[in-house]
Amino acid sequence: MKVKKRNNLLIIGISILIVLAIIAFATRKKEITIDYDKMTDEEVSIAIQEKLENIELSDLSEMEERDRMEYYVATFIKAIENDEYEDAYEMLYSDFKKNFFPTLSSFEEYARNKIP
Repeated sequence: MKVKKRNNLLIIGISILIVLAIIAFATRKKEITIDYDKMTDEEVSIAIQEKLENIELSDLSEMEERDRMEYYVATFIKAIENDEYEDAYEMLYSDFKKNFFPTLSSFEEYARNKIP
């Protein structure tokens, strides 16, 4: 009886390992290769931008909160310094925009006049 019970436990254990191996294999990340030669310049530009955004998100997700905040503030300031007001405006929280800068032009005017 003990041998039969042990065999059953062994079969269950092996079955669980097989199922876990199948799940791990099915869910692993697959690197998608992109054939840039068959793409237009615009498509290549979009593909590269998407890849950079994915890398950026991956890096941000691994940062501590303080480092993420530092990154966001630096990105916001850099956008304003480079006169990329639309990019900076898009970084603002929607309720904040609604209350203080309902339009891009109102934000741009404020940034030009108040931020050195």
